[in-house]
Amino acid sequence: GDPCRVQPLWDEIDRFLAQSEAAPRPVTALYAVLRKPPFGIKEGLLPVYLTVALLRWRTEIAVYEEGGFVPQVRIAECERLLRAPERFALQRYLLNNSRSRVLLGYARLFRPDVEPGSVQPLTCVRLLMGFASQLPRHTQLTDRLSQEAQAVRRALLTAREPQGLLFEQLPQALGVSSLDDEVVVDNYLQRLRAVVVELHHAYTLSLIHI
Repeated sequence: GDPCRVQPLWDEIDRFLAQSEAAPRPVTALYAVLRKPPFGIKEGLLPVYLTVALLRWRTEIAVYEEGGFVPQVRIAECERLLRAPERFALQRYLLNNSRSRVLLGYARLFRPDVEPGSVQPLTCVRLLMGFASQLPRHTQLTDRLSQEAQAVRRALLTAREPQGLLFEQLPQALGVSSLDDEVVVDNYLQRLRAVVVELHHAYTLSLIHI
């Protein structure tokens, strides 16, 4: 049941997010929707509903701060969002079958046992960008890498938004223009795995060759 009658509210937030698939929508626009009848959410409660929405749709919603993608919404980011919502925007990412196949491949680079159908774009972005951000400083800067590894590293370290990274910049780094063919996708993911291994071991190998 829905004794507190909050389902219509979540449905309205869901509609708002559905309209963000083409382009990010400002948090202030969501607040404006929630302030109006029939909801009439008070100013002090707006951040509470926003926080719950971010948790509820956490694998689908990308958060942007002043136009830049926020890979992880931690306490510091939440504090800024609550203090200055006008600086933030939201965007939802939904998938077709082809992209779901690509995402599964991305996730299995780091979690081989992940189940099909359980992977969302933001999960993959966080895995990939987390991998890149944790590389030793040497690996982030050295030019003693293959051209493919340098291109993938550049894409990961300069990513501005999830969809572009996953389906445009990373494939382009490996010379792939389309991910609609299964054979192309499988080949692309094999090459990306080799690059991830190269980046992972680059610092250790540099020490051996000093």
